[in-house]
Amino acid sequence: MYYHLLSHLDIVGYSDAYWAGDPIDRHFIIGYYIFVGSNLVTWRCKKQNIAARSSVEAEYRALTQIAYELIIFFFRERTKYIEVGCHFIRDLVITHRVVTLFIISSFQLGDIFTKALFRKNFSIFCSKLGMIDIYVSV
Repeated sequence: MYYHLLSHLDIVGYSDAYWAGDPIDRHFIIGYYIFVGSNLVTWRCKKQNIAARSSVEAEYRALTQIAYELIIFFFRERTKYIEVGCHFIRDLVITHRVVTLFIISSFQLGDIFTKALFRKNFSIFCSKLGMIDIYVSV
């Protein structure tokens, strides 16, 4: 992976959840990715060991996971109960340390980690994440 020389080092993260994503046990899947400047530095996709009762709960858990990564335990895995996560996110949003934005599905890069995509969308998302095929001859 090549890293670009930047004039800024903003740390930005995106997350997504696929509620009841596993067709066998209906457990949800979360995915997230983090950039430093325009460089993708970490990403993760993980099937959760429980089923969420709603898509909102799944999204909150995904948001909690990435907030912990970005704010508290940057690049370390750790989560708590959903109530703690909700209050944690609420406090971060109120203090403007975290800003939540709505992103329409066609631009939701987190889908690359949580859903099967058509080849065209997969290629577009890989490109937007700065991923390249190192096996393509130049």
